[in-house]
Amino acid sequence: MKLFALTAVLAAVLAFAPLAKAAPIINGKVYEETKEKDCGFSANHCVLGFTKVPTGKILTINRVSCAVLKSTSQFTFSLALGQFVSADLAVKRPQFLTPVKLGVGSGVESYQSNDAVQLVLKNDKRPGISLDADGRNGQIVIECTILGRRTNS
Repeated sequence: MKLFALTAVLAAVLAFAPLAKAAPIINGKVYEETKEKDCGFSANHCVLGFTKVPTGKILTINRVSCAVLKSTSQFTFSLALGQFVSADLAVKRPQFLTPVKLGVGSGVESYQSNDAVQLVLKNDKRPGISLDADGRNGQIVIECTILGRRTNS
């Protein structure tokens, strides 16, 4: 029954997956981008890669907001914003985020972070958010939004 409830909750979250493929929203210099990923059941490392900064532009990220849903199995995780390297490697120049547990229900724990940060990327670099789990044996779904300013270099 718990597996069914977890699957139903995660399926509802993943129903918003088209948002994950959306292009960044740019309004003047204001920049916003959201990505989502189902990190599966057993990998201890999961990375969200955001859009590459165009040549001649500078992206200054000043806020990150993440929502994480995980199964209630006993494992801990950390989140870090930084420069994306690859889907298999941790981010460079990590700035650790502070997820707060919001609650538990139907075999799912929910967390949220909303952190002020300062990360500057330019010329074909990509922002990334790394989720690292310790002793993982359960499902994780993550959705993060980065907010900042994009200017000419």
